[in-house]
Amino acid sequence: TVSIVDTDRVWFKAAHGLHGVTETARAPGLCASAILHDEPYVVADAAADPRAIANPLVRGGLGVRFYAAAPVTTPDGQCLGVVDVLDTRPRNPTAGQLEALQDLAALVMDELELRLSAFRTVAAERDRRAEAERLARVLQRTLLPPALPDVPGLHVAAAYHTASTDEVGGDFYDLFPLDDGRWAFFLGDVCGKG
Repeated sequence: TVSIVDTDRVWFKAAHGLHGVTETARAPGLCASAILHDEPYVVADAAADPRAIANPLVRGGLGVRFYAAAPVTTPDGQCLGVVDVLDTRPRNPTAGQLEALQDLAALVMDELELRLSAFRTVAAERDRRAEAERLARVLQRTLLPPALPDVPGLHVAAAYHTASTDEVGGDFYDLFPLDDGRWAFFLGDVCGKG
């Protein structure tokens, strides 16, 4: 299983053969003890081992007798949980089996780091896009006159629509009086389309 440990529970995030059990109380002897070790943790016969005999997985319906685990440890040394194997018969793992368990724990940590990195990348892109959209809205609003003037004998109205959330664009305009009593209308295209 891949077991993640929090302050009160052990969560079986990937498991085979646990008959639908997805979590258990954090009890000493198995996973809760394994996370305290940097190296593989082995209980060869849990029914005869005082460290594990009271654990619910040992005394309960699963009847765990053998347990071996390797810690899933972050690069800064924090143990998140373990990759562990359980059996209903006592056994003694070989050095090669324990090494394979450590390799699996390292792969789990690599996958967790990869997922965290992808999450951070998506969050950073979302933040970058939100900031770019905010700046585009501010820039586009600065291209508009604060208010359209009253022109005698003319009804003046304007509508503003952003060109796109991906780029600053659209037409900008102004309507203003000239010194000789005439009015000037100015229209420009930010994206160079017209």
